[in-house]
Parts: sequence; structure tokens; C-alpha cells
Amino acid sequence: MRKKNFTESLLIIINSIANRKKYDNIIPLGYNCEIAYRFYKHFKFIDSSLFAWVYISSFEMLMNALNNLDKLAQGELVYENTMFKCLNSGIYFHGRTSASEFNGEKEHDTSIIKSDIQELRPRIKYLSEKFLKLLNNGKNTLFIKKISSKEASNPNIRKQIINLYDRLKTLSSNNFDLLLVTEQVFFENLIFKEKNIHTRFVKKYSPDETVTDKKAGDKFGWDVIFMEFAPKKRVWKKKKLKFEEV
Repeated sequence: MRKKNFTESLLIIINSIANRKKYDNIIPLGYNCEIAYRFYKHFKFIDSSLFAWVYISSFEMLMNALNNLDKLAQGELVYENTMFKCLNSGIYFHGRTSASEFNGEKEHDTSIIKSDIQELRPRIKYLSEKFLKLLNNGKNTLFIKKISSKEASNPNIRKQIINLYDRLKTLSSNNFDLLLVTEQVFFENLIFKEKNIHTRFVKKYSPDETVTDKKAGDKFGWDVIFMEFAPKKRVWKKKKLKFEEV
């Protein structure tokens, strides 16, 4: 049995490498941080990106954000569950300060929150502008959308994906592909005929609350995906993510 599993895994790896596609821009679109985390662990680097380290609970929320990029994190921000909720969009962003630095003392924690908000607003504004520039820099681009189980179970999911693809076409002048990542149980329902929409699966996601737990989820599944869909250039820099679980 072990030999069979090894052989199957090897064939999967060989197939992914044989069909490798390389991109100048690789841009995560949520729904949470697992894409960015897995990319970073596989390639040992990740470029700063607007929707890399976020939580977006629905397609509607993502579409609203794409239609109102200038409003992201520019209104009221509320600290909830170690992240900052943008009330303009409903999207959760990570602040600069690690959750471990909050100690429960109101004055201390309020000071951190105020400081993080002051840092977060210009950072998201910069990343929103960078997002649009990348979409129109004339380079080959890959968007990666992780489909949650709730989204995958929605009877309108295929229409939502096509609407997302069409919206990206209006925003981007680049040649681009859209990669959908889903859990295996939903895979067959999310295969598209369009040549620029690719669907791949992992056996299971890491839980939303522990996406940076090294022992959770399907590391092999993500590695196979990134063997096939890869950056043209790799930046060799190593650092520990501030919210990574050991």
C-alpha cells in the first residue's frame, strides 16, 4: 500500500511539473490567508498583495471590494478576533501588531489599535493602487481564488465565478488566468470549459482559525498546485510570519 501511494504521489508530481505554467504576477483573491501562507511556505517568499492576508466571507463581498477599491480600509475600522474589520467592505485585514502583544489592559490595547489603524489605512491604500498597476503592467498574470465550502455549496457559484472573471477582465488589460482552488469534494462541480479558468483541489483546507498551523490541512495538495502554477522569478528571502503557528 505504501509503495502504491508513493507511486501515485510521484505521478501526480511529475504531471504537475510537466504542465507547469509560469506567471509574472500571482495575485491571491481570498477568501482567507491560506493561499498566501501556502505560497510562502512553498516558494520561501511572497510579494505584498491587497487580498493576500485577508478574510473575505463571500463572493458578493469580493465583488463589492473590486468595485470600490478606493474605499477599502478608508472608513471605520473595528478590531475583532485579532484582525481589523473594514466597515465599508466587511473585509478583515491584519494589523501590524501581533495578537500576542495585546495584554488585556484597556489603555495599552487601545493605544495599539489606534496605532495599527493609522498604519493600516495608508498601507491598504498603497496596496489598492499597486493592485491596479499590477493588473495593467502588460505581464502574464494569475489570479488565485480559494473557494470556501459555503461558497462551493451555493447553487449560483458557477455564475458568481463567471461574474468574477468578467469583472477582472474589465479591470485588467493583462493576459491572465483564474485559478480556482477547492476542496476535493466540490471539484467536479467547479470545472469550466473556459481555457483561462483552471480548477484544482486539495483534500481539505486548514481550519479558518488556524490556516498557519503547519500540521493542518493538505500541504502536499498545495505543493502540487504550486508545482504547476509558479512564479517566473523567485525572490530568495526567508523570514518567519508574525502570526505563524509553530
